[in-house]
Amino acid sequence: MSLPSIFNSTETEKLVARIERLSSESQPLWGKMSVAQMMAHCALPYEMDHRNPPKIGFFLKWMMKLFFKKSMLNDQPYHRNIQTAPPFRMVQEKEFYEERKRLIALIQASQAMGEGYYQGLPHYALGPLSSKEWSTLLFKHLDHHLRQFGV
Repeated sequence: MSLPSIFNSTETEKLVARIERLSSESQPLWGKMSVAQMMAHCALPYEMDHRNPPKIGFFLKWMMKLFFKKSMLNDQPYHRNIQTAPPFRMVQEKEFYEERKRLIALIQASQAMGEGYYQGLPHYALGPLSSKEWSTLLFKHLDHHLRQFGV
């Protein structure tokens, strides 16, 4: 099974529609984040693509490539309750409508920038990725959290 491409406008519209079905009262089926924290968490990978990457050490980078890259980039959904990496943890409460607007804008901007922009773009831990790998990574992560909140 091939995952939908974040660079396809129809698929982007479907993701946005799922996000718009969330409300400030939406509760997670698993995990600890509020819906606003989840959207802030999901926005980070779009902002960290290269403009603001977290600093991680050589050993962690090596571990990510060796042990996690394959599962991060395959077509299988992420499992429930997987550990969140420290740079992605949300501890402060967030404002629902602000975070929803920000996440939707980032998703739409990525779709508009297109595959060419992402081709070969380095990931902070996994190194250079193809545009298909970027699409898989971003889609799987967002889909995981939208399913967490039942949409």
